[in-house]
Parts: sequence; C-alpha cells; structure tokens
Amino acid sequence: MGLRDLFFKDDDSGKGKVEKAKENAPQQKQAPAQNTGASTNAAPNTGGQQDVHINPDLLLKDSTVSPSGEVSDSAMKQLWQILADRNLPGPDMLELKNFAASLESTGMPLEKRYEAAFLMLSSQYPNFSKATLLASVDTYIGYVKEELQNGRYQFNQKKQVMIGDQLEKMERLKQESAAIKAQIEELQKKYDALQAEINGMTEQISNSTKNIAHDEEVFNNTIDHFIDSLENEKVVISNLNIK
Repeated sequence: MGLRDLFFKDDDSGKGKVEKAKENAPQQKQAPAQNTGASTNAAPNTGGQQDVHINPDLLLKDSTVSPSGEVSDSAMKQLWQILADRNLPGPDMLELKNFAASLESTGMPLEKRYEAAFLMLSSQYPNFSKATLLASVDTYIGYVKEELQNGRYQFNQKKQVMIGDQLEKMERLKQESAAIKAQIEELQKKYDALQAEINGMTEQISNSTKNIAHDEEVFNNTIDHFIDSLENEKVVISNLNIK
C-alpha cells in the first residue's frame, strides 16, 4: 500500500476518473533500495560488512517534534517505509537512527545513543562522517517533498472528480428545474424528481467537501510534522560530539 492509498479511496461514482488522474500524476523516480552497514542486533563486525534491515517501526521512535495538528500515524510509518525503500547506498541517517532506536532499552539519552550508533557504523566505514549524515537528511527531505507534491496533485484531481464535476451538473439541474417549474402541471413530477436529486447531490457534495478537507488537512499536517522531524534530526546530528 502506497502513501496515496492512505488518503485516496476511489468510490464507484468516480473510480474511472480517479484512476485516470492517478495514471497522469507526476511519477517520482525511485532510487534503488540498498541497505548497508552492520546488523541492528549485532555488534560491529570489523571482519566483514552485514546488511542493515531498516525497520520503519524503529524509525518512528525518538521523534522530539510535537505535531501542530492532526497527524496520521499510518502515513508517518509509510513515509519512513518510503525512505527505507529509497535508502541511499552506504550508512547514513536511516542506519544511524535504526541503530540508535535499537539501543533504547539501554536507557541512554537520544544523543548518546546516536553517538554510540555512529561509533558502531564508523568502525566499519572509515569514511562515514557527520557530513554524510547531514547530506542524507537533506536528500530524504527532498524525497518527502516529492510525496507532498504528488499528494497535492492527487487531492486536486479528487476535488475535481468528486466536487467540481458535480457542482457543474447541479447548476445545470437547477436551471432545468426552474424551466420545468414554469411548464404545465403534467411536468410537475419531473420537476419534483429533479429537485430531490439536487437535494441529494447537495448533501453529497457537503459531505465530500468536509471529508476531503479533513483528509487534506491531515495529509498536510503529516508532511509538515514529518519534515519538522527530519529537520530536528538534522539539528540533533549537527550537535553530536562526532567528526
């Protein structure tokens, strides 16, 4: 399930249009998922390198940024999964955070766990540095902003399919009902039926507007919170006592 599926669910009335919009949405280029480093549950092995399993559940931990609005936990986890799937070659912020989260049971504060994780990784990768970490944070922020751009495009398409087209149709029905009302009595039944349809569509549009506005707010808040979290990771890493 992609991040889109957490916020966009096609209904029967607009399924074809939404699917078409999905096909025409901007496509992001996926970087190859390549996890390198030492095993999360193993001590550093100077005799050989082991793959690191990046666990999105672990990455969800240690966030020191409080959300400013409603945030989707599922979307947060999916964003971490997206970053794990697009993990840059070699150790970086994901491996560091993954290691640090695995040390939570030690009771060490976050900064000390980050420093310990850095020492474990740098023992296997001599070229691993703070500059590498900070650069990787910026890269991952860029990946999340790609998700934001694609999400906004999808929300605009959904509004057009579920609200824009219906508003136009409702306006046409109102004009037709006004004309029918002035005709002879035998057309009264047709007028009443159209008026009932208008009322039903008005309620549907109202509900769709509220639901989409809520989902869009959650999506935007989630992206903002996630970027804030990554920015905070950058601040924490910048203040680490490492070279």
